[in-house]
Amino acid sequence: MSIFKRGVYHDYRIILFYSTGNGLHITKSIQKKLIENNENVTRIAINTLDLTKPITTTAKHIGIIYPTYALTAPAIVKEFANRLQVSSSPYVFLYAHCGGGAAADSIYSINRILYDNGIHVALKELMYR
Repeated sequence: MSIFKRGVYHDYRIILFYSTGNGLHITKSIQKKLIENNENVTRIAINTLDLTKPITTTAKHIGIIYPTYALTAPAIVKEFANRLQVSSSPYVFLYAHCGGGAAADSIYSINRILYDNGIHVALKELMYR
């Protein structure tokens, strides 16, 4: 039972890119836990966004979930990070997943792009399978 039953505690935007379904599974698991705590969660697939224009958001909590391709983040995720514009200082978390091996650059590359755009990443998580 949540202690936040009086209303929504936070508003989350979870942006994800997935190809095999692992990212979708991870996102749904995170979303379920947040909803159990009375959080408002909107899940958005990167491939549904127009990446030819700036992506603006007023969300206070942003999660970016994506796989690792060839030891780094996919090009579409990098493009999203380049286009992301925020109106405040949101809590941002990155969650990269991979089948194994060294994939720290997938977190570093997105963190660096966001940092260069003035967006601070609060939590960086890399999951190996």
